Amino acid sequence: MKIISVSIYVLALVDTAVGFSSRLAHYFPSDVGVRSEHRWRVKYVNFEYGFSVIIPKGRVRTSPPTPWPQHGVKIQLTKDGDSFLLANADFSASDYSSLREVVDSDIKEAETSRSNLMVLGRRSERLGSLRAMLVILKYRDSKSGLTIVEVRVIGIRRHRNPEESVLYTLRLLTRQDRYHHDRRIFDQVLKSWRTRPMPK
Repeated sequence: MKIISVSIYVLALVDTAVGFSSRLAHYFPSDVGVRSEHRWRVKYVNFEYGFSVIIPKGRVRTSPPTPWPQHGVKIQLTKDGDSFLLANADFSASDYSSLREVVDSDIKEAETSRSNLMVLGRRSERLGSLRAMLVILKYRDSKSGLTIVEVRVIGIRRHRNPEESVLYTLRLLTRQDRYHHDRRIFDQVLKSWRTRPMPK
């Protein structure tokens, strides 16, 4: 049986108006984070930011929400980690006036940090009950030389207090030769996304 490894990382929240890759550097480091023995095997539930997703078959390692916030889950699709999913949430939504502005900012940041970038698609989507936008990017990885495809679905959960508005992102990063296989897994996770009550 093929195992899909899923890891959840937590770090101190840094609220700043930066691009998606920069945001994720704070929340999903390659080898940093405090982990507990609690495991999510079927569904990942984020109580702090109010969302859940169904987890593909595999193991999940989590970190307790204290003393750091829990931002999301990273799902490894390959043993070497070069293909994965990220489900992420943070309070940076107040930095943007619209979903379009978030996507524009992420694409602009990608243009400065990736080689031969192409935007393959951009359209409206749903992230559970939320309006969202989907964007597909293709570029050449500068280290490996491989062609990479990224799919990002971004949604905003507005709050009467702007500082408590949440920016949600579901992201697939995979090699071009794995794209169709991994996209099916991504679509399953996307379909399972649910918003949940936020802490009061």
